[in-house]
Amino acid sequence: MKLFSKFALPSTAGNGKSGLGFGSMGITSFYGDPMPEDKAMELLQTIYDKGCRHFDTAEVYTAEGTHNELVLGRFFKKIPRDSFTVATKFWPKDGAYDYETVKASLTGSLDRLQLEYVDLYYAHRVMSLEGGMDFARTAKRLKEEGLIKEVGLSEVGGKWLKQINNIY
Repeated sequence: MKLFSKFALPSTAGNGKSGLGFGSMGITSFYGDPMPEDKAMELLQTIYDKGCRHFDTAEVYTAEGTHNELVLGRFFKKIPRDSFTVATKFWPKDGAYDYETVKASLTGSLDRLQLEYVDLYYAHRVMSLEGGMDFARTAKRLKEEGLIKEVGLSEVGGKWLKQINNIY
């Protein structure tokens, strides 16, 4: 696994070396009503124009029929693919981290994002050490297939992280 700063495109703002990214969760969920589409596009364009080049989302960022990955996907069609990096997260439904489950979630995300690959794909939650290890094996395979560039884990402790990283 790589450090974020080793794969995310740096912000062009300031000294051009910032790893600053935009967490897009609030566009569609958790912080009130989803933003109207035109306002979301305006926000994303402004962020991009100000130099932010990394965007973070997740398959679970959805509310009232508005899916965050769909909004970002529409925006991404307006800018060159090599000008940004994007991360999205897998939500372990029923604690399943097997290849078929994870790949189905990833391909759903790719369809919504209108992308052929994501720069970082990570598990939103690691419910068990075994689940984390299964995710690492699956993500390694998905990377070999060219669907993801880098792999990550969220909400995992150091002891588990060391063990899971040994697989990858």
